[in-house]
Amino acid sequence: MNKRIRLLKEWENDGTKFAPGIYEVDEDTAKELIEKGLAEEVKEGDASTEGEAKAVTAEDVQAIVKTVLKANEPEPVRKLPKVTVGKELLEDDPNVGYRPFKELGLGQFLCDVRTATKAIQSGQLSAVPERLTKSQAIMTKAPAGMNQMVGDEGDFLVVTEHRNELLRKAHELGVVFTRARPVPMTAHSMEIPMIVETSRVDGSRQGGVRGFWTNEGGTTTASKPSFGKVMLTANKLRCYGHSTDELEEDASIGALQLLGELFAEEIAFKLDDAFIRGSGGGQPQGILNANALVAVTRDTPSGGNVVTEDIVAMYSRMFARSRANAVWFYNQDVEPDLFTMTLTGGTSSTPVYMPPGGLSESPFARIMGRPAIPIEFCVTKGTVGDILFVDMTQYLYGQRRGIESAQSIHVNFATDQIAFRASLRGDGQPWWGSALTPFQGTNTQSPFIALAT
Repeated sequence: MNKRIRLLKEWENDGTKFAPGIYEVDEDTAKELIEKGLAEEVKEGDASTEGEAKAVTAEDVQAIVKTVLKANEPEPVRKLPKVTVGKELLEDDPNVGYRPFKELGLGQFLCDVRTATKAIQSGQLSAVPERLTKSQAIMTKAPAGMNQMVGDEGDFLVVTEHRNELLRKAHELGVVFTRARPVPMTAHSMEIPMIVETSRVDGSRQGGVRGFWTNEGGTTTASKPSFGKVMLTANKLRCYGHSTDELEEDASIGALQLLGELFAEEIAFKLDDAFIRGSGGGQPQGILNANALVAVTRDTPSGGNVVTEDIVAMYSRMFARSRANAVWFYNQDVEPDLFTMTLTGGTSSTPVYMPPGGLSESPFARIMGRPAIPIEFCVTKGTVGDILFVDMTQYLYGQRRGIESAQSIHVNFATDQIAFRASLRGDGQPWWGSALTPFQGTNTQSPFIALAT
């Protein structure tokens, strides 16, 4: 059944432009254009539209094709599709018929899943939202059908664009893992090459490469580097939950949207925590458990506090080439020490962390020129890891798969609730196998520095 609409502005469909005016189009086209604000419905009996309606017929399309062919000869012109908002346009929409994520599109999708749950449980399959079944058919490349369900267990794949937004949100919330060196993984496990270098003394640089000054015609001893590997394994990080009775009753789009956003926040939290404290068994190996970690001896008179001498000692043990990328992470318990920290010279003391205005101004949030960031993952004051100085570009973040999320209508069938899951596969490993002995001197260096107990 066709409807009359008034096209409010020029509309282009697959290369064909339609000027503003009255048109007679199918219901799907009318609904799509009205929702986008491109058109308005023309009511029966509207005198201003008498004799103005223009029906888009097959002859019109053929005429347009001929005009295009003539104007573009000898270049080939593709055939124009039927003017309709159907499968063709929906497949081109990254949100497959739903609002964008920032406009509560995920909540809109979850509300459709809730409606489908009720419909399936009551046997009223005709009440399943058509938009939901069409979107699932497109994402799974399955034949479209009014009541077609995806998967034997009634799972619904979350819109790809919305999943990408969840991953983007996780990256916005992440503080540690977002600074790591990303490594795309094409398989479950992946080996990353590394130079086995434990010392910068002659004969040990690059794992064995050595140069010689020689006279003309002199001989040179051959040398070669030593290679190792870092193994990245795609571990799975997963969040699972279901909507509450209140959410079920209210079906609030905003509240349901919150479910997905909370999962993104939790994924960011777990990645940050693992990159700092991870054990390496079924999860990333954190910096605090890295073989390359250098734990600087805490200043003895400090009694567990962090003092200026500790900061200087930590900075001096950072591998020089890593200082430009390094960042300070610390537990908030350390802040009283930072705020009162001074550098004493002669009879005067200069604040280290606070500006000249003292407590009336904001802290510099920089130590030795590098960012200083409080995080939850550093341990409490007085323990190894209460403050860290690290170069995260020397930590590998293996990315096997971004956030994958789905809905199930059957997991909590008896309680009439919707289950929602989100998962990510990846790994994290330090790129250094050990600390480095300098060419001159005995204090080892590393891109991962902590303060000892």
